[in-house]
Amino acid sequence: SLPVWLDTKTSLKPDAQIIRRLVVAQDRGDGIKGAKRCDYFVGAGDEAKAIGTTMTSPMDGWVLLPKELK
Repeated sequence: SLPVWLDTKTSLKPDAQIIRRLVVAQDRGDGIKGAKRCDYFVGAGDEAKAIGTTMTSPMDGWVLLPKELK
């Protein structure tokens, strides 16, 4: 598991919610095909499903690694 800073939107629509937060990369998943792709867990329930199934917007992500210990 690695910490990742995520910067994206819930959709490409003008009223899309901005998502900027620290998340934890836990696995690759079988549905993720190709490089530079991720699966963002929105939550459970109908509202989360409605957001998650339409979330195809570009994102920026930074993997946060510790400095080398001396």
